[in-house]
Amino acid sequence: MSPVERRKQALLYTLSNHRDFVTADELSGVLDISTKSVYRLIKQINEESRDGVLISSEKGRGFKLEYRQSHMPVSDSKPVSITPIERRNKIMEELLFSAPREKGVCEIYEPFYISENVMASDERIIADILQKYAIKLIRKNRTLRVTGNESNIRRAIKDLIQSTEMIDLGQLEIQQDQKFNKYDAEFVLNQIRDIEQNLHIVLPHPYNINIFSHIYILISRFRKAGLRSFNYGVNISKAELNKMDTDLNLKEISVKIVKNIERYLNTTLPDHEVYFLFQYLISSRMQGKEEEKEIFADTVQEITQFFIKQIEEKSAIRLSSKKLFTNLARHIKPLLNRLEHGIHVKNNLLEQIKLEYARIFLDVEEVADAVSEKFHLSKINEDEVGFITLYFAQILEENPNKVKSLIMCTTGIGTSELLKVKIGKKIPDIEILDVISTRNIHSVLEKFPNVDLIISTVKLDASIEVPSIVISAMLTIDDQERLLTRVGELQDGK
Repeated sequence: MSPVERRKQALLYTLSNHRDFVTADELSGVLDISTKSVYRLIKQINEESRDGVLISSEKGRGFKLEYRQSHMPVSDSKPVSITPIERRNKIMEELLFSAPREKGVCEIYEPFYISENVMASDERIIADILQKYAIKLIRKNRTLRVTGNESNIRRAIKDLIQSTEMIDLGQLEIQQDQKFNKYDAEFVLNQIRDIEQNLHIVLPHPYNINIFSHIYILISRFRKAGLRSFNYGVNISKAELNKMDTDLNLKEISVKIVKNIERYLNTTLPDHEVYFLFQYLISSRMQGKEEEKEIFADTVQEITQFFIKQIEEKSAIRLSSKKLFTNLARHIKPLLNRLEHGIHVKNNLLEQIKLEYARIFLDVEEVADAVSEKFHLSKINEDEVGFITLYFAQILEENPNKVKSLIMCTTGIGTSELLKVKIGKKIPDIEILDVISTRNIHSVLEKFPNVDLIISTVKLDASIEVPSIVISAMLTIDDQERLLTRVGELQDGK
């Protein structure tokens, strides 16, 4: 980076840390350059900006960095074609980030060209949505604002505003997303790197996204509303502060990152912010710790064992393994912290998981409800159920629910063995228990009471209750298709 580019970046960083105007003399003193250089740099930055004037000026007051949300329509442009849900989300975004500051009704609704009746309908729906987060929507003298506890406001932003969830941090490092302020996003990414380096771990997806969203929302709230507008509710209790002593490493890095944020925003933040960040860290799964030294609390072990035992019974497959227990316990441990602190991790693969592993997902969802009741926990939502489903899906993929079968053939041992090899190669979901003859089928069924299917080259006696299918000894293409269909039906029925 050239000296000029470094000075431009320093200038932008300085302006981004002030919510009001900054004079040329102040910028000159901070950056250790002449006032002429300040004017020259600002002119170059504005000329290079693709979005018009990036740094505005006002006589007698100085310069100010403009924060535009590029996805918001310009008032004098043509009406933007968006759905009612998208419109309400944009309105909620503006109100939540600015809370509890008032916003003029005309300012909020002007870009959308809607009637008073539609406005009233939007406000009723928005009020109902925000009420679930203990947040109130207040309309007074042609203004709108929302009020509520700071933690509830941030939780609503995180859940309702998709731009804070649908992030690819890798891509964000390469090409800045227009939804995010470039300098704020870069700062937050540096904090995540700092956390990983200090703890000697990696924050995997989606936990890194969760931390990014939390810090970015804090900074955005500060810019839009100011620290004095934050309603933290009651002070952090000694008991809550003492909780952080359970993991001094996480406490130390939480304090360090909050101090970094304070320097970046040129403000002093209350202890709440250290506690909030600690909650997010202790609710995250971390890769890279010395796993052999990991010890799980009794509750974590009990819940993990309960999940495995229940899914094992539902799937009729032995799932107990050290690998599954350890991996699932590592997920359950931070999950319990998320449930305690009301932290929501978005599962962007949820719909695919529900489609690809529908049966497992429904089983896990049922067990999750039982876990919440048995262990007196908050309800485990669908996103969390989706994450847990993947642990069992992996084991079941490695150990498929094979259809236990017998091959019955009257054309000779050689043909029977050939058919066994062909079926083993073509249809791996079939576990062949034995090759038998028609005359001793009853005694064999006594030996294999758990058989699912008899594959025969001749029609079976009607007295045999085990499902069967008749195929040719050569296993034709038609035979293979019918056999695959039958196997699928039996697997779905298990």
